[in-house]
Amino acid sequence: MNKAQRDLLRAQVLAIQSDMPSITTTRAFSTLSASITVALQLLDDIDRLDHALDASITESERRHDMCDALAQGVASHFNEFIGEHSNANCPWTAALQVLDLKPEFTHYACGAAIAKVDGQ
Repeated sequence: MNKAQRDLLRAQVLAIQSDMPSITTTRAFSTLSASITVALQLLDDIDRLDHALDASITESERRHDMCDALAQGVASHFNEFIGEHSNANCPWTAALQVLDLKPEFTHYACGAAIAKVDGQ
């Protein structure tokens, strides 16, 4: 559900809430009131989580760009070719190898970490 759909749903829930005085039975009123409260809380939670996800993705992209720049800096400093990101090459791992550091692991996003700094 995208933001526009959530906004439309929120407007519909609020419209139902504004029609609530026409409900004549106390039980129906309280049940609908509780349901509206839960629906609005859930929509607020979704908005909060969507914002947190966007922030996380932005931070991940910033770190990825920083790792790319560091790998290129290592390659330039040592006059080595580390290549581009591909399914067969990870420039981050290649940069660690240029520095004689062992990568602990490499995953799909080319996430190399240093296991040992002594090259063994």
